[in-house]
Amino acid sequence: MIHYLCFVSAVSICLCLMLILAFLVKGKEEEGEPCGVHYFVKLFVGENETDRTHKRGMVSMGIRKVQYAPSKQGRQPCTVVRKDFMLSPGELELEVTLDKQLYHHGEKIAVNICVRNNSNKVVKKIKAMVQQGVDVVLFQNGQYRTSVASMETQEGCPINPGQSLQKVVYLLPLLSSNKDRRGIALDGQLKKQETNLASTTLLASSDQREAFGIIVSYAIKVKLYLGALGGELAAELPFVLMHPKPNSKSKVIHADSQADVEDFRQDTVDNMDHDGDAEAEEIE
Repeated sequence: MIHYLCFVSAVSICLCLMLILAFLVKGKEEEGEPCGVHYFVKLFVGENETDRTHKRGMVSMGIRKVQYAPSKQGRQPCTVVRKDFMLSPGELELEVTLDKQLYHHGEKIAVNICVRNNSNKVVKKIKAMVQQGVDVVLFQNGQYRTSVASMETQEGCPINPGQSLQKVVYLLPLLSSNKDRRGIALDGQLKKQETNLASTTLLASSDQREAFGIIVSYAIKVKLYLGALGGELAAELPFVLMHPKPNSKSKVIHADSQADVEDFRQDTVDNMDHDGDAEAEEIE
């Protein structure tokens, strides 16, 4: 007969976690773990603090730090850019406006585009895109800028001299449209749970950049194509993409908070590798 003894004790651990969990998608031909930030806590049972850890007496828990979206919207984003041409009168004006500054993951982004052509050039095509900017401050020259949603249209074109055009286009940045794309940043992934594009990193001050490891930002970019001789006119407008803050009144236990339990036979315990880990699911 085998008797099991269970001792329950509460342990309080204070963690100062500055870095947000995020990692970069690596290329298909690249080996090793993706660049990113991960946290985990290991607890083991031993005779003293210098005792070697055994898999049968240790549990490992991953921890994810999350920034949630602010409760209030900021100013409505709007920008106006103009371009003049040598030896040509008038200007080409592009105005881009978003309906709000803060968007949640899975929400469509409405981009209001207004073109006023007071030049003698012709606008032949319009392209709008969502660009993800990633600044990896863990090492030098770690900057990426990737389009995660885009659309091109010739509807309303050509815009001839003296004409104007106003239209709204919708963009939806999703991970499902960007799988296996090298260099994009994703939120820290939990076991048995789908992840998504990394959320915007909010900094209280620029001095915190080094502490966050990976800085993620998003911007809408709109381009007007004028042909080979006319060139392009582009406008950029930053916005915030984050998860909404969950309702603190309703306490929800996620499936990823359930532990994986591994049983050991007596004949395998004595011959076990001391460096193994018994893992529990990640918790938020």
